[in-house]
Amino acid sequence: MKSRSSLVAWGALVVIVALLAGCGSKWIAGGKLHFSQSRFERALENFQKAVEEQPNNGEAHLWLGRTLAELERDEEAVGEVRKAAELDPTQAEMVDNTLISFWSQRYNSALAFAKDGAEAEGAEQQEVLGKAEERFLRAIIFCPDSVQNYSNLGKVLYQLGRMDEAMEMFGKSRQLSAGRPDLQKFLFSLFKYFGEEALLAADRESYERALALLHDAETIPADQEDLLEVHFNIATAYFRLSDLVEGGGKENALAKAAEYYLKVLEVAPEDLDALQSLAYVYSERGMHEEAIEFGQKRLDTEPWKAAPNMLMHSLYKAAGQDRMANGHILMVQILREGQRRSVGYAREEAPKYGPSADIKNVLRDRGQPEEVRTFNVGATPYTAWFYWTDGRVYIFREGTEQIRVGFAPITEEQLQAIIG
Repeated sequence: MKSRSSLVAWGALVVIVALLAGCGSKWIAGGKLHFSQSRFERALENFQKAVEEQPNNGEAHLWLGRTLAELERDEEAVGEVRKAAELDPTQAEMVDNTLISFWSQRYNSALAFAKDGAEAEGAEQQEVLGKAEERFLRAIIFCPDSVQNYSNLGKVLYQLGRMDEAMEMFGKSRQLSAGRPDLQKFLFSLFKYFGEEALLAADRESYERALALLHDAETIPADQEDLLEVHFNIATAYFRLSDLVEGGGKENALAKAAEYYLKVLEVAPEDLDALQSLAYVYSERGMHEEAIEFGQKRLDTEPWKAAPNMLMHSLYKAAGQDRMANGHILMVQILREGQRRSVGYAREEAPKYGPSADIKNVLRDRGQPEEVRTFNVGATPYTAWFYWTDGRVYIFREGTEQIRVGFAPITEEQLQAIIG
């Protein structure tokens, strides 16, 4: 069959040409006249008599098929049209044009109903989408190898909440698109969209559906950026699924989540969401060393923000390292609530606690900090000295070092953006 993208509108022109051709049968001639004037029931009677009179006449079967199609007796119509090609190979082009034309009519009306249904609500939406389904099914009768038939029917079934049937249609469209890059690009977008849509739900069935769609999407060649999104969402689906399954199923879901977050990081090593999510996945698996490693990478990207420090607090807490967990929760409080002081404040404060105090030693060994903040936990005062470009923060309570937090040194440009 010819490409579906080059539809042939045979319409009135075909009728006129056919009428001018030699008919060889009064029933065919009469049927064509009725057909041209849209008297399809009368045309049907004539073409049926023509076929009875000349059962091996391909033209008679062709026009009988066209008439049945106009009466929307589609399966009978296709049978007659294909019979015409078998009996008379010279009718092959007309047969193709006929099938394409009636496919186009059904398909385009289905698209119109689908568009209206997407904008409708409640019972009206169900009714209009039901009409779209019926038209797509009719389109399939005329053109069973059209990817668009199955993919768009899948979309309609998805909107109708018939998920298993929708997935079946998506699978069929995937099979038919093999070796057709333009159609595969369309399917990639379709699978990605509905995979992300399913990911918005909060139940096991939806996450499993998201995974099926996104795994289909990842097998289709795509731009690297789009593929990264698919891999990230696959990882997220597995991570969320892990909360809803037990035993080996939970561990398997977490392992797959880690696998796909790592795929993202192989290409985008500073992807903040992937770093953070992977750290949580490892923590859930009891792999605390790996969790802290990736949590630290997340912290290194933005050490001046509270969120990555809260992440580190959670990871250290899960690992049973309470001292570091407390240090990072202090960092969260400092960054959110700490009062900025002038850098000269450090030289004023250090001597207050004596020559051997920790705060005095840090000032002597490391020099004046680039930023100083003070804050209270209850009635207890704390001071934080930031050596941003060295990747260190010292937190003191009454001159005694409580904890030091490390991270990748920041640049001078970043420092200026932080302290102004």
